[in-house]
Amino acid sequence: MFLDREASLNRLRAQLNQMTATNSGSYDDIVQSLVEIASSAEQQRGFASELPGEYNVLIGQDAPRRRLQLLLWHSKSALYTHAVELFSERQPLYRGTHIGTTLSTRIIAAIDRRKGPIETAIRKYNGYRADYLALLLPNETQPDIPEMTYRVFVNLSLDDAFWQDVYLYHSRAPWAVNSDVRSGIHAMLISQRADEEFALVRHEFLSAISWAVNHHAALKAKITVIDRFISELSEDDDEDMESEDSAAGVLTSISLGDCGNSVKAELLLSILNSYLTKHEALMRSWSTDVESLWKQLHGNGPQAHEWFRIISTLKSADQSETAPPVEVGGRAEEVIDANEGVDDEEGEEVEASDLINHIHINPQSHE
Repeated sequence: MFLDREASLNRLRAQLNQMTATNSGSYDDIVQSLVEIASSAEQQRGFASELPGEYNVLIGQDAPRRRLQLLLWHSKSALYTHAVELFSERQPLYRGTHIGTTLSTRIIAAIDRRKGPIETAIRKYNGYRADYLALLLPNETQPDIPEMTYRVFVNLSLDDAFWQDVYLYHSRAPWAVNSDVRSGIHAMLISQRADEEFALVRHEFLSAISWAVNHHAALKAKITVIDRFISELSEDDDEDMESEDSAAGVLTSISLGDCGNSVKAELLLSILNSYLTKHEALMRSWSTDVESLWKQLHGNGPQAHEWFRIISTLKSADQSETAPPVEVGGRAEEVIDANEGVDDEEGEEVEASDLINHIHINPQSHE
C-alpha cells in the first residue's frame, strides 16, 4: 500500500502539470489539488520514517526496479482478490443445480457491478507491468508476464499459472536476472543427468552380461552332473541305484511313469543341451553389441569379464565346426544320425520347463 500510494501521488503530479500547461483557467482547483498532494506526501514521509530498517530501498531513487517489483506484486494480489470474489459470485452457476430467473439476474448484476473495479485493477497492473519490463536489460531472462484484459481475466481459473509470483522473489540473484548464468546452470544439470544415465546404463549392461555368464555356467554345471551320473549308471548297470549324487535326488523327484533313472537322465541331458544351445545362440547375437558398448563404457582397455572368454570359446568352436570334413581312407567321414533306424515311440508328453524347474535353472532371458 505504501508504494501504491506513492505511485498514485506521482501520477497526480504528472496530471496536474499537464493541466497547468493546457488549462490555466482552473488555477484554484490546481492549487487545491497541490495542497492535497503535499499533505499526502507529508503523510508518506511520516509513514516511511516509521518503517524498520533502511526504507530507502523502497522509496529511494537507487531502487526503481525493486519498487516496481513490489508494485507489480501488489497489483497482481489485488487482481487475485477480484478473481476470488468473482468466482464466488459465479459459483451458483457452476453447481449443476437449477436456479431461477431471479437468482440468475442477481448474479449477472453482481458480476456487472464488479466489472468497473476489475478494469481499474487491470489497467494498474498493465501499467506496472510495462514499467517493469522496460527496466530489464537485453540479456536478462524475460519473465512470462502476459498483458491482461477483462475478457482473459474473467476466464482465468484460480489455479492458472498466471498467478505464480516466482519471478518476483529473489530477482536480484544472478540465476534470476542473467540468462547466461541460467544457461550455465541448465548445462550443469544436463551434464549431471547424463552422468547418472551413463552410470545406470553401465550397471544394466554389466547385469545383463553377468546374467548371461551365470546362466551359461549353471547349464554347463548341471550338464556335467547329469553326464557323470549317466557314466556311473552305465558302469554299475543299476537302473535304481541310490547315490548321494545330487542328480540322483533330482531324477527320483521326476515322475515319468515306469521309466528308470537312465531314461530320465538321458531325457534331461537332451533338454539341458537344447537350452544350452539356445542360450549360446543368444550370447552370439549379443556379442557385437556387447563389444561396442564395452568400448564406449570402459574404453579400449582389457576386456576383463568372463563374458569375453566364453564368446572367444564359442567363436573357436564355430570355426572348428565350419572346417572341411577330414577324409579317412580316401573318402569323407559320414555323420551317422544317432536316431537313424530307431522307430519313434509315442508316450506321455512332458514339458521341458517342468524338468528344468526340478533342477533349479531358470531358462528365461534377462530383462
